[in-house]
Amino acid sequence: MNSAKCPKCSLVQWDDSGVCKRCGSSLAPDTISQQFDGTPVSNEYAYQAPQPQSAASAEYGQPQLKSGLALTSMILAIIAFPTTFLLIGLLLAPIAMIMGIVALVRAARKPMIYGGKGFAIAGICVSAVVCVFFVPLIAAIAIPNLLASRRAANEGSALSTIETIALAQDKHSTADESGNCGDLMTLAAKNLIQGDLAAGKKNGYRFDAGGNVSDSDGCEVRATPESRSQGNRSFYFSSADGVVRVAKNGSPANHTDPPVTEYSRASN
Repeated sequence: MNSAKCPKCSLVQWDDSGVCKRCGSSLAPDTISQQFDGTPVSNEYAYQAPQPQSAASAEYGQPQLKSGLALTSMILAIIAFPTTFLLIGLLLAPIAMIMGIVALVRAARKPMIYGGKGFAIAGICVSAVVCVFFVPLIAAIAIPNLLASRRAANEGSALSTIETIALAQDKHSTADESGNCGDLMTLAAKNLIQGDLAAGKKNGYRFDAGGNVSDSDGCEVRATPESRSQGNRSFYFSSADGVVRVAKNGSPANHTDPPVTEYSRASN
């Protein structure tokens, strides 16, 4: 016969009827019936199966995994997606991708400490879309505009340099009774232009100067772009009419090309 302890009133008794003789509660059978000498054993020390934890106890019993880096990666990637055309996303996307990769590696190596794999994967995927698809698109739009701005800046510099050389030739011709117009080396030797301009190159343009005051074209200055990426217009100046002329067909400009009236010497 097995002994049992009442779970309600704690009375140890023989389990012959399945109910407690004191309070009438149902008895749980003991796993150990008797000792070798016949003394009944209390079920106080009997094995009890572990009771399942509730959802609340399970939640508070497990350590909270760290997922801040993974979550930050996803947030930055989401912000980078719509701000790509403002160029902010181009800066945020690589940062979000690096943070996502670091968070994913941490979660794989130390799963008991770091979590957020889903956040990290989302951050990596979104930032990868920004880098793979939007960066080439932005580059295709921005690069031609940058090249056009560069050509415009080089052309403005070339026109300014032509004016500088033309004024230097006037000073040289006034002081030189031979009537010859000064070339770049001569003008630089007399400190009428800067020494670095004597080489004939500045800001993507090649320059040359010469002529004779008595000729029909007078003193001449030409500016030709070194390549199409540096500029797509060449310029020509003659002291005979004091007008800067421009050629757009890629060939060096001459006295037959139309004038750039806004850059004429008369206006300066």
